[in-house]
This record gives sequence, C-alpha cells and structure tokens, in this order.
Amino acid sequence: MDYIKALKKAGLKATPQRICVLQVLDTHTHPTMDELYANIHANYPNISLATVYKCIGALIDAGLAIEVSIPNQKSKFDIYAKPHIHVVCESCGEIYDIFEDEAPMQRVRKNIEHKIGGKVSKFTLVATIAQCQKCAKFAQISDDRYDFDNINSHDFTQNANFMQNIKINAQES
Repeated sequence: MDYIKALKKAGLKATPQRICVLQVLDTHTHPTMDELYANIHANYPNISLATVYKCIGALIDAGLAIEVSIPNQKSKFDIYAKPHIHVVCESCGEIYDIFEDEAPMQRVRKNIEHKIGGKVSKFTLVATIAQCQKCAKFAQISDDRYDFDNINSHDFTQNANFMQNIKINAQES
C-alpha cells in the first residue's frame, strides 16, 4: 500500500506519525492502543500517546483504519486497505483476517444495499469462534497427555509406588 497516496486521497496530510501508524497496522497484528504506541514509540521516542490517539482517530474517520471491538477486551486496530472479516477466537483472543477473495462478501454487501436502499461505504464484520485451530490443537495435545478416562487402577498404583520411592529416597539422602 502506498501510504502517502492513501493519506492524500483521504484528504489527510502525510505526516511521519500517520505513515508509521499505517505501517504498523499493515502488519495485521491487530495491536491494542498500548501495543501500537509502544511499537511507534520505538521509532519515534518523542511521540506522545495523545498524538497516536489523534492519528488513529483521523485514520479511522478517513476510512484507512478500523477499530475492532471485542467484548471484555481492549479494542484492537487494523488497517483498512481492503474489505475483510475479522474472526476472533474466544479462547485465546487471536484475531484472524479473512479477505474478500477467501469469503465472498460482495453478495452480502449488495443484499444490504438493496434492502436499505443506500450504498455501503465501508463493510466490516467481526465473527467469533469458540476455538481457533491453534487452541483446538493445544486442547487435543492436553487431552492426549491427560486422558483421565482411560486411566485404570494399575496406573494409580504404579504412580503411588513411584511417588513413595521418591519420598523414601529423599528421606535417606
């Protein structure tokens, strides 16, 4: 994305701070305001948190950035270079981007425009899932490691004997 061209097209002055905010957002890491500020502050030590808030506000108003609001969490931010869906994992809070070529959103947009009778200027959608693939994989590993349904009394006896031997050896030392 050509940040200077995008800022000028949106009617905004292309300041180093705004360009830096767009660069950070363009990584699609969905930072909170604190994370965004820390990342920008590393490159611009004299920048204030208030300036970052003003920059992000101007970028959102201009349609170049978006605030992703998630219940019971801090808001996160993303660049709005092209329409996409944000999918939020309820388990870990990770946000995934699904772009228009991966999920045909044009039909939904056209249905909205037809029903409302107006043009959709910006299409954003936040979907939530109970578990992402990473969380599901972690849960499977944990379940495999601690499969309490398949433990028999022999396992408990063996574990108890092992723990008893450790206790005896520790006392002898």
